[in-house]
Amino acid sequence: MSGPGRESRTTLYANFGAEEKRDAKRAGRELLRLASLWQGLFPQDPDVLLPPQAFPPGTRWERATALGRSEATAISKHPDSSALVAGRLASARGFVPWLPDDSSADESMRLEVENWGPEPRTVAKVHDKAFAVRSAAGIADTTWSSLPVILAPQDLRSPQTIEDRVAEWPAGWRRRFTLKPRIGTSGRGRVSGRDGRLDDAGRRSLAGLASKGGAILEPWFDRVDDLSAQYWIEPGRQPELLGTTRQLLAGSGIYLGNEGVFEVNASGRIRVRSGHEADPPLIDDSTRLVELAAGEGFYGPCGVDAFTYRNRIGEEASESLRSIVELNARFTTGTIALGWLEKACREATSPGKPMSGRWRFLFAPEMARKYLGDHVMPQRSEGWLTFAIGPRSDPSLLALTVTG
Repeated sequence: MSGPGRESRTTLYANFGAEEKRDAKRAGRELLRLASLWQGLFPQDPDVLLPPQAFPPGTRWERATALGRSEATAISKHPDSSALVAGRLASARGFVPWLPDDSSADESMRLEVENWGPEPRTVAKVHDKAFAVRSAAGIADTTWSSLPVILAPQDLRSPQTIEDRVAEWPAGWRRRFTLKPRIGTSGRGRVSGRDGRLDDAGRRSLAGLASKGGAILEPWFDRVDDLSAQYWIEPGRQPELLGTTRQLLAGSGIYLGNEGVFEVNASGRIRVRSGHEADPPLIDDSTRLVELAAGEGFYGPCGVDAFTYRNRIGEEASESLRSIVELNARFTTGTIALGWLEKACREATSPGKPMSGRWRFLFAPEMARKYLGDHVMPQRSEGWLTFAIGPRSDPSLLALTVTG
């Protein structure tokens, strides 16, 4: 692999885990797969730089292969006239980090290449879960948007401070609560409490949360469906919705994949939705959040996490939408999923022919099977077309069913 040099090249900086400042060695297999999937979306075949603090020197990785069709028939491709993701990456040049934090900016200066993306301080501001919590209170006038509490590191010195805040909630919301790092992913680092109190393990974990920049205190929601809205922001322009998805997560919050429905019209434009009835309010509220982030100077890809939950009022229970959980101010696995869905749609249709159906992306198929069961694996007998994507030796899975 050649170095980035001074020429007009694109170098992807695979600083996965940068938001938590964590050593990623133990997750090397998954992160190398992610690097391959990410690289495979760029039409200019960029270099990939693996940070030595996360990947031991000499770590080997595989470039993404072309779509490996295991059950799809050979069909002609058509021009990429209305790209969903890949076309937006065609002009990316310089140093492209997964999360443009200070360390990635410093690395680009060391290599004397331009850092593609917003200012690190802008990313830090809008990627902080406090930004989404604060913004949600002004976007959605609901109970769920009024309950979360933003805690600074100094607020975590005393368990009593936290328990006093929980005591201010309506009684039904005090049964279970959680503290989650303001900067973090996949549910890592959470601290839980019950009946308005932290247990001994939770109390011992407060110092760790404080060292990571504070926490968000919120009730434990009885989640039903996990959703996301994926966006792209060009500087000075209105944010564009790439699509909404249903997220596939383990009970602990570990990311496993995405799924939803799609349509390709006669001009080749792709429309992606989760297929959930909550899509309209999710899009309305998440668009307003992303507009606020753009107003702070953020641009590029981003995603908004959301979920529906069982809202119990007395003996009755209904399903409600929490349309804003957090803003991921970076490339997301949802962005990657949509990019590869776009590639699969180009493979699975002919020019000028509309198409629609369902899709599913499994980032780590065997892990998805372990957590979600055999039914999550797309079967040919159910009409799925499957594509092995990413590194040949350790691929992810993208599957389509074509219904029209």
